[in-house]
Amino acid sequence: MIPKGILDHYIGIVVDVCDIDKDELFSRCKREDIVDARHILIKLLSMTGAYPVMIAHSLNITTRAVTDVLSKFDNDIQSKKWMRTNYEIARKKLGIT
Repeated sequence: MIPKGILDHYIGIVVDVCDIDKDELFSRCKREDIVDARHILIKLLSMTGAYPVMIAHSLNITTRAVTDVLSKFDNDIQSKKWMRTNYEIARKKLGIT
């Protein structure tokens, strides 16, 4: 499991950058901007070295969902300008290169 402090920090950055509510991030909403924010969070957490099973457990989703997001992420940010912009801003705020 990802330590709560790290998880909360990453969640805070993503909801701020993506301009969504934390409750929306963890809802079952399928609105594209919210889904993209979830995917950004998963990608950023994976960049910390967290394994998909750790991310899945921390976000209360399946490991398969995490691996699917990670496998499609690069294609998504190439085709979605909003997602790419928010991902880059979040990375910079977190100091991830």
